[in-house]
Amino acid sequence: MQLRNNAMRLLALVPALLCLWLAAGCANYQLGDNVELPFKTVYVEPIVNKSFAPQAEVTLANQLIADLNKSGQVKIADKGADTTLKVVLIDYQKGVAATQANDTQVARAFTLMLTAQVTLTNNKTGEVYIQKRELMATQQAFTNGGFIQSEYQAMPVLTRSLAEKIANQVLGAW
Repeated sequence: MQLRNNAMRLLALVPALLCLWLAAGCANYQLGDNVELPFKTVYVEPIVNKSFAPQAEVTLANQLIADLNKSGQVKIADKGADTTLKVVLIDYQKGVAATQANDTQVARAFTLMLTAQVTLTNNKTGEVYIQKRELMATQQAFTNGGFIQSEYQAMPVLTRSLAEKIANQVLGAW
């Protein structure tokens, strides 16, 4: 009987020991890379829109600045920053993704594609870290409420995706 009680006590300790073992293994875990960037501050130039994307530059700029600030790796600064980030929207395309079942001439959904050209330059040395790299984001727009309304609603989602891609390029592995 006593052997059974000791076995039960030992069995009750197993979950606690397992939790301690897991906690010790995760003690030094860090999310993301612990890479030191060669700059601490970034000046984001006003985004230039050479595409036909309606009012995308303001939304993209706000989302990009928020992503860079949220990272904790860099701070957004004025023209005296360590680096300058230049973003030019160079292409905006709409393609038919689906048509009406009863009329194949009428689009039911569109794929929106927005392409940006990104340049990141060190303001002190003139070194170009990223030179005219093209990044593209895509988003579906369903025309249930009309194409213009659908495009208007899809634009912030499209620019959100592009902002994340640009921020990842700026903050990526060095």
